[in-house]
Amino acid sequence: MTARLVSDVHPFPEETETDPRHHTWILTITEPVPVGWWINVGSGHNTEVAQVDACDRAAPYYVCRLATRIANAHAAGEAVTVIGELPD
Repeated sequence: MTARLVSDVHPFPEETETDPRHHTWILTITEPVPVGWWINVGSGHNTEVAQVDACDRAAPYYVCRLATRIANAHAAGEAVTVIGELPD
């Protein structure tokens, strides 16, 4: 089953709010994703690939922090497809 974004994707300031290099992306989705696995976020020309750094249960959904930055905002309802582990 393809997961869906529950809310819009937004940056989460890890160190400072003024330095964009320290922002990590947070996704609230309908299905869990194992840590370290890669996902597709969005569809069509707006699809991006990202790696999951953490994914915790926040009933009834899952809140996942990404290890890699995505370039675009994504809206609630967009697809999140699990790719899995990628070889080095």
